[in-house]
Amino acid sequence: MPKNKKYIAFISFADPDRNIAEALHNFFWELGEDTYYAPGQLPSAGSIEWKQAIIKGVKESVCFLPIYTRNSIKRAWVLYESGVADCINSKRYAARVSSVSISEIEKLPSPGVYVYDLFNDESLTNLVVNILMHKPNRTKSEIEAKVRKVFHKSKFSKQIIEYAKTRWVFIAGNIPNGHFLEDSIKQLEWLKDRNKVRTRIKSFTRKLSRALLNANFSLSSCDTVPAVGHSVHLECTKHISEHKSLKKDIFEHCGLYPLDRKSRINPFSSAQLALLRNYRNIRRGYLSDKEYLIVIGGNDGTMEEFEIAKELGLKIWAIPCFGGAGLKLWQTDPDYQGHCANCIKKDEPCDTTALINFAEKL
Repeated sequence: MPKNKKYIAFISFADPDRNIAEALHNFFWELGEDTYYAPGQLPSAGSIEWKQAIIKGVKESVCFLPIYTRNSIKRAWVLYESGVADCINSKRYAARVSSVSISEIEKLPSPGVYVYDLFNDESLTNLVVNILMHKPNRTKSEIEAKVRKVFHKSKFSKQIIEYAKTRWVFIAGNIPNGHFLEDSIKQLEWLKDRNKVRTRIKSFTRKLSRALLNANFSLSSCDTVPAVGHSVHLECTKHISEHKSLKKDIFEHCGLYPLDRKSRINPFSSAQLALLRNYRNIRRGYLSDKEYLIVIGGNDGTMEEFEIAKELGLKIWAIPCFGGAGLKLWQTDPDYQGHCANCIKKDEPCDTTALINFAEKL
């Protein structure tokens, strides 16, 4: 390693992904190498002190290792670090988690660079080996033998892969009401039977949740929504009870129901409007790290979640069978139709095998 270099790599990451960055740092430490892993006490992002610390860290590192996640590809300061690395011609070893596609990375600075998969044993091993190849007087065979030996024993390599494999789906929606119900009944008359709608939404949501869980997705929803969110939670709980060895993140409860519902009764006062604006910020927070938004039925709150998901670049799948926001979005744009693109009946009894096949292709 050059004498003026203190670190083997500068690990660039968004703060919500500190767990995977820390696991990478610790794995390199097991190999006897130090990385620049920005400590929590670093000056606030964007400040002059922060910029100076980042520039110093990049200059003192042999290479630049950006971790591309749903969080980092949207963070301005991560892009700033990338720009600093490019300015000093630092060798780049880009890595991604499974929820980020190569096409998304191509839109970022330095397109065309080779990207390693942190969720794949062999790709992760090759990433570390190639970075350590910058060490002088070491052959590739020597480095590879050492990395593979440590890799199979290390708890940190397992943590990296577990974190990198996690793909989040937010399932939004509810039984349609008000004008959403009125508009839907004009096309789907069976929605008049509220008991049938409730039963079918619960059944469909649980079948879909099961298919997604079996395809190794992690699910997020609002547990206090009786028909949709609670059904997601129940299926996740059942999945956990049936499997003894599971990854840590299976279900995440987030959402604003019933607070949001109450605030929309007569949202015309300045205080209520301010509350709704604040709710948008909260929604942005819990949707920012998700890969997919799936819409089942739904009303105004669901439409707001869709609008924010679209702004954030989430992939969207709208289910038309239950009317509401799902049907409206399904009719708006073919890109939102997904598995339901050729749906004709829109009466819910989907084939479970078809749902499983679709989940596995996401």
